[in-house]
Amino acid sequence: MKSLVLSLRTPLIELRSALARHGRRTREDFEELVLDSADCHGRVTVRPHAEGHRVLCSLDVEESRLIPSGLDLFNQLALDGHPLVAFGAGRGQVTFRFEWVHPQGAAWRISAERVEILIGQLVSSLCAKPAVFRPSRRISPRRAELLDGVIAHVSAA
Repeated sequence: MKSLVLSLRTPLIELRSALARHGRRTREDFEELVLDSADCHGRVTVRPHAEGHRVLCSLDVEESRLIPSGLDLFNQLALDGHPLVAFGAGRGQVTFRFEWVHPQGAAWRISAERVEILIGQLVSSLCAKPAVFRPSRRISPRRAELLDGVIAHVSAA
């Protein structure tokens, strides 16, 4: 007689707990995991597949902080053997899409490590955030008048 084992732990919950063991904080949002950090934003979805589960990972970074161009980074990731399937840029963000099959019965820490490696690769290619410029002092009213006069004179010419 076969016994039926019913588990409430979905593959998404398993992956979330594996990522938590690596110190990565995530939240669930409509059947996907959302990864938020100061350097990278990402979404991970797990779907059924004939041989296990298909993991879709989309990672976004700020385009202005990339040291190499997005296309150069795409080529580098592809040559390193990462499962890169798409690349896109727009609205100041560069998006990299990865996809792989997680085999049935394999430990979810393997896919969690892969996500961590991908995030590490992208974050290592970012430069530091630019400092916000704040003037150290206010302009005196007399200087403001002089500056307005110069601007008016230049624009009239």
